[in-house]
Amino acid sequence: MKRYVMACIQQKLLFRVLCLVFCMFFTSASAWSWHPLRIGGASCKRDGFRCDTTIGNAGGGGACCDPQSPSIGTCEVQNVCQGGYAKKWANLPMRWSLNVNGMAGQAGYTGLSTSQIETAVKTSFDVWTKPSCTGFQHQYSGQTTSPPSISDNKTILYFPSDSQWAQLGGGPYTLAYALPASDNQGNMFDADIVFNPRPGGASGWGIHPNVQSNQQDFIATAAHEIGHSMGFGHTAPKNTLMYYAALGNGPSFNLQLPQDEINAVCTTYPPTKCTSNSQCGVCKKCDGNGKCVDDFPTRNSKACLGCQTDADCAGGSCLAPNGRYRCFQACTSSSCCPQGYKCANFSGKSICVPDKNVCPTVTCSANTQCGKGETCTGGQCVKSCSQNSECQPGSLCQAGVCKQVPAGGIGDSCANGVTCQSGLQCYTTSKGSVCSRVCGTGSSTTGPGTPGSLCRSGACDSGATCKTLISDQVCVYSCGPQYDCSQYGGTCYIIDNQSSCSCKYDSDCKNGAKCNKSAMGSILNIGTCVTQQAAPCPSGTTCQDPGTGTKICISSAPAPVCGDGTCNGTENCGTCAKDCSCPSGQSCQSNTCQATSTCGNGTCDGTENCGTCAKDCPCPGT
Repeated sequence: MKRYVMACIQQKLLFRVLCLVFCMFFTSASAWSWHPLRIGGASCKRDGFRCDTTIGNAGGGGACCDPQSPSIGTCEVQNVCQGGYAKKWANLPMRWSLNVNGMAGQAGYTGLSTSQIETAVKTSFDVWTKPSCTGFQHQYSGQTTSPPSISDNKTILYFPSDSQWAQLGGGPYTLAYALPASDNQGNMFDADIVFNPRPGGASGWGIHPNVQSNQQDFIATAAHEIGHSMGFGHTAPKNTLMYYAALGNGPSFNLQLPQDEINAVCTTYPPTKCTSNSQCGVCKKCDGNGKCVDDFPTRNSKACLGCQTDADCAGGSCLAPNGRYRCFQACTSSSCCPQGYKCANFSGKSICVPDKNVCPTVTCSANTQCGKGETCTGGQCVKSCSQNSECQPGSLCQAGVCKQVPAGGIGDSCANGVTCQSGLQCYTTSKGSVCSRVCGTGSSTTGPGTPGSLCRSGACDSGATCKTLISDQVCVYSCGPQYDCSQYGGTCYIIDNQSSCSCKYDSDCKNGAKCNKSAMGSILNIGTCVTQQAAPCPSGTTCQDPGTGTKICISSAPAPVCGDGTCNGTENCGTCAKDCSCPSGQSCQSNTCQATSTCGNGTCDGTENCGTCAKDCPCPGT
């Protein structure tokens, strides 16, 4: 049994009867020829050695070519594994079962449910049936409690615990392995797949399209192992699904087979004439010419539009998988969806969601066209709110709607996770959480523009110069003649061919100056000497102590007062109707002024139409 490992760090040879074991990952490169798994006296064309396939794991054990060899391109042409029999399933569909083994939500599957894992495995199989030039089919036989075994003629995808993985001989950097078993003529009868509960080098498994940068792409790994279970060996170029090594974490598969794998599945499993729909793959039907063709259901006219209840969805369901209430149609009994959609489980329902997992922005002319808890603002449905806590982190409730805001400057709100500009911090004051910096005599100024800090739009204070050092623009003092730094303190450093008087400790500085390492400290552990001095606040702010014992720059403008006759700050028609009353013909809806609904008055007018007010705007013939 040859075990394929992440980044080619680990390699083992463990042989079992009629099985060859692999594991995987892929990235990018040029197209290449695919290679089958072989049995029954196959040998390398040039060397004559017995082989199981052309390209093996790192080191090339059991194969004719080592994928890490500089001559891999020449080897896989001149020393191909030939003869014997290529492994394949003689009888389709390929039937398989799933044994999650209670691992959902555990170890590397934290946050993943059994239904999510089940759907992901189905998706991994389905990618091999998508090409119209193939007749490959698979059939899910449901969940099982049986362990993997090459003697039971059952293909089981198994999710072992940590101890079970170790007992099975799995290494920490092996992502998964397959056991494609066949008779001496290559006819496959079993092909179990086993997954590592804690994929080495990653925080766990992620499922497309929500694979984080520190996770392994589960569907990419599963689809690769399924390729082995169909009879396909490794390839050398990085842009193929069957690439021999795993190169890193993060999303790596867009659910579309590369051309190399399309060639493999269409050559090995060509289409055959069908007589019934059951002989075709997922989302396909048998046409009058005995050919399996696409059979996608019709898209619901309300799909991905805003809704309040299921009644708004023309037979679909009103759900909020991404926090926005939208209409979703149900998947067919065979988990089929319209083109551009995929079947997913949410709140116990199988629904068709966009391939990218998120509905497009809903355009609108009235609140009635938006989802529950949303407001029509600027022609788009946005989430309505009355306070910052109702918004996503990094957004603030402004004029009754959640708005993503940029990093705040001095005096700007930093509530609800909003970040502050470089050199500023978030402070709690009587006016809420605001971005600011310390000020006053004796404060150690480290804001933008201060020597030792990042530049302030290319400018620096106190005679310092803005220089690009290690990709950052930093305020530093240039060294004098003969590398002299006596004027500023510190020692002359040459960084990126530029001089700077730099310090490591306060003792390197003069006259009570401090070593400011805010820009370069984390990189080179050096800074620039800066004199402690009165740090003035910008216009419109004053230096005050908000009760924390530290003086900071606080806006000198008074906080908005409801009833002062001015609609400003965070006031809106919902929070302060006295100052923010709506004009004639409008009413306050979800904290914003919207046109008053006239639906039901018998006249089709304003922004009404057959979709927003069928009572007043019925279609002809209804």
